[in-house]
This record gives sequence, C-alpha cells and structure tokens, in this order.
Amino acid sequence: MSIRVIHIPAAVDTSESLRVIEVPTDQVAEHLHELVKGSFQCVELNDGVFVWLNEEGKFQHMPWNRRAQILWDERYGPGTDFLVGPAVLTGGADARGDTLGLTDEQIATIERTLGSIAQVRTTGRHPHRGA
Repeated sequence: MSIRVIHIPAAVDTSESLRVIEVPTDQVAEHLHELVKGSFQCVELNDGVFVWLNEEGKFQHMPWNRRAQILWDERYGPGTDFLVGPAVLTGGADARGDTLGLTDEQIATIERTLGSIAQVRTTGRHPHRGA
C-alpha cells in the first residue's frame, strides 16, 4: 500500500514542478527524510493537510520556498514564519498515528490555492527509491 504526497521543491522561482508521489506506507519516514533533505518537522495547514519541512533548514541556509510560503500564509497569515527548503504535503494521521495520503479534493484545493504557480505533475513512486 502507498499514500500520495506532494513534493514542493525549494525555489524562489517556480519553474520546477510540484510532484505527486506515491510513497509506500511502510517507508513514509524514510521518504520524508529524503524529500526534505534531513530531519523533519510537521505543521498542520488547512483541511487536514500537513506540511513537512527540514527542521534545520534555516540553520542550513536553505532557499526560500515560495509555494509552501503561500500555503502557510493562507493559514497563519503573512509574516508569521519564513519557510525554507523543500516541503512535502500529506494528509493527517489515522487512529494509529500513521501518516495519511492526500485525497483528490485536497490536491485540487492545493492547486487552486497556488494557481498558475502550482504546476503539479504525477510521477508515481518516489523516483529515488525504485519501483
């Protein structure tokens, strides 16, 4: 089994597409670690959508993530934080605490919120982990 997540590359310009990735349910933590390039933290955004970020991204001087920032500002307001590094969006957690994937509705809402800078593409399984 797998869950769907959205990977948001860190970039001031938005030329690199967001990717919908299928992540095996038994390897979520490993994939999050790889996608955010290190230790991660998680914060709820809206409608059961959570953003995962590198918890030391600011100390490592990672680049600003414009698209993740837009989603953050929508929930918490401009100027409440400055998001850097790659981000991953997931659903919430089930009763056992396992991370849930994004629903079609959540993905559509993210695309609407980001508008023309969304550029979401589906890639299937995480490309660095084989089939």
